[in-house]
Amino acid sequence: MKTISKRLLSGISTGALMLVMMVAPTSALSMNRITTDQSSSVRCERIQTLAEASEAKLAERLSAMQLDFQKRLTNIGSRHDAVDQKATAFRAERSDKFESRVAELRDKNGVSETQLAAIDAFETAIKTAETTRETAVDTARATYREALDQAVAQHQAELFNAAMVFQAAVKAAFTTAKANCADTAVAATLRSSIKTAREAFGATRKAEPTKSSIKQLAETRRTAVQAANDEYKKAMANAVMTLKTALEKQ
Repeated sequence: MKTISKRLLSGISTGALMLVMMVAPTSALSMNRITTDQSSSVRCERIQTLAEASEAKLAERLSAMQLDFQKRLTNIGSRHDAVDQKATAFRAERSDKFESRVAELRDKNGVSETQLAAIDAFETAIKTAETTRETAVDTARATYREALDQAVAQHQAELFNAAMVFQAAVKAAFTTAKANCADTAVAATLRSSIKTAREAFGATRKAEPTKSSIKQLAETRRTAVQAANDEYKKAMANAVMTLKTALEKQ
């Protein structure tokens, strides 16, 4: 469980890092190709070329982001399935071992009817405690997963919306630049507009709150599972003590 949580947190950090790439659709080298000593026609042509390249690159990165989001959700689902499969196998193995142990107790020589009744009561008590624990664990796991899905979906929506806003701001900056390409200050204005869009984008990123919420969800699940295990241990200890007393009686 802890490994899954760490991978999820790492995945969110990777998603945020991927969006950092979104804020650099035009390189400083490309912007430097637009200078004040160029003719208006050359300057306008280079701005048009840069605008087309920027739009294509932003669209490419936005598409890659969506694919990354979907891959992340698929990976989360796969990890949940793997946990469920391991839990099912472990429970089945534990049940078989318990049944075998109970059978051994019943098959011992000289076991009285009273002791057999005690063994039956022991078996019932342990199975009831086990069912209670499994139900609590399954509930904690389901609650965690539902909240996790909501947190991840919200996080991805926030990042995607921020990227869309950034894309629109960059496109608007280039539209203005193309309209004013004859102005010798157009490159400085364009650079400033993109910088403003980049800073606004950075302010809308919500990676850390989501990481904190996932940690809290995992801790809530861990606490619930621990409480279920503690209750099971108490029930088992009581059942074992009762059975031991019954078996010691002649």
